[in-house]
Amino acid sequence: MPNIDLTKCWITGAPPQAAPLEADINEHGSLIAFQMHAVRFIEAWLPLAPVINQTRSNIVTYADKKTVISDVAKTLRSIGLSMVVGLENGTRKSAMIHAVAFDPFTFVVNIAENPVTNRSSRGSGITASAVAEQVMFCFAGAQLGNGSCSIRSFVTGGEEGTLQTAEVKISTAYTIMPSASLMTE
Repeated sequence: MPNIDLTKCWITGAPPQAAPLEADINEHGSLIAFQMHAVRFIEAWLPLAPVINQTRSNIVTYADKKTVISDVAKTLRSIGLSMVVGLENGTRKSAMIHAVAFDPFTFVVNIAENPVTNRSSRGSGITASAVAEQVMFCFAGAQLGNGSCSIRSFVTGGEEGTLQTAEVKISTAYTIMPSASLMTE
């Protein structure tokens, strides 16, 4: 099997760094910072550029964002597609003093599509199922958190009112450390 050409996969030619940004951890905490970083992975995945590079904002957001409901509603009206990264669960791996190590640490990407808008000239034309497939490719084997991502499951073809839905569950390992403000120098 030939190797994947990273310049065809990632906007910068390489995946984002594995760890969430320290500034995000210090400002929002490790769990929200992880979700924000998973959003960065999706935004950097080149095959999703027709969705991500729209002039409309917040196509990909995370579950703890205060405006998640309004962000999703806006993108479903404007482009017809929305993705939300949320946390599923974590299984404690080891006892560490003042830290918590999870393996697996499972997160989910929920995808909603308004087919009428998304498949029109205003939309991306990429269906919820096709987005789910690209999300799986984006995270499969990627170094994220403290481990390598594994696709746990996916569901496509769901319906929620007039929306088409899909969901991808992914796991990795993740260690939650205290913020830098709590550490000694």
